Amino acid sequence: SPIFFQDLFNVVPDWVGSNIIIGGDLNLILDPILDRQHPQSNSFKNRESLKTLLQSHNMVDIWRLLYPDGREYSYFSAVHKSYSRIDYFLLDSRLLASVSSCKYHNIHISDHAPVLLNLKLDFKKGRQSWRLNNALLKEKEFVSYISDEIKSFLNSNDKGDVDDSMLWEAMKAVIRGCIISFEAAKCKESKLRLDEIDDLLTTLENAYKLKQCPDTTI
Repeated sequence: SPIFFQDLFNVVPDWVGSNIIIGGDLNLILDPILDRQHPQSNSFKNRESLKTLLQSHNMVDIWRLLYPDGREYSYFSAVHKSYSRIDYFLLDSRLLASVSSCKYHNIHISDHAPVLLNLKLDFKKGRQSWRLNNALLKEKEFVSYISDEIKSFLNSNDKGDVDDSMLWEAMKAVIRGCIISFEAAKCKESKLRLDEIDDLLTTLENAYKLKQCPDTTI
């Protein structure tokens, strides 16, 4: 309701000097033409209230700013058999230079699509020490791989002419590199598989949208 948005934005002045991002399901559409699968020209108090508050607080609907004529939907109504965009990232205008992308993904599990905002912020981080992902120790493939790498290292380097502590430190460095390589390969393999699934879901979802509204180009 307009009261909800007013209460929400009343808190914003207390965050002076902060970079404000508001994200989530706002249960309304900001553009009745572009944000609905079946466009409407009617006006609602909630929409006008939010637009006024965004303008007064110098905030923007970042996806719409990036795609002024775009059509993407974040919610499917099973009752009305139609799509709409009601999930947003509302962004402080001071952060615009830090935005690298904003994208809606497929509706997988719930009736809402996740929206991903990528920001490149200048945070100075200290160096973090590497830690083993203990979950890997439960994977037979990993255990077998690391066992072979340890045996190979010892066969090549444990000739009795190197101090045990030095051999230990060297082996830790080598095995750490092997573990990092193993994880990177697994992540790449998993990402490729997820990309294949995502492409298939995109194709199926777009086909369904066209079936629901054959005269609409999406």
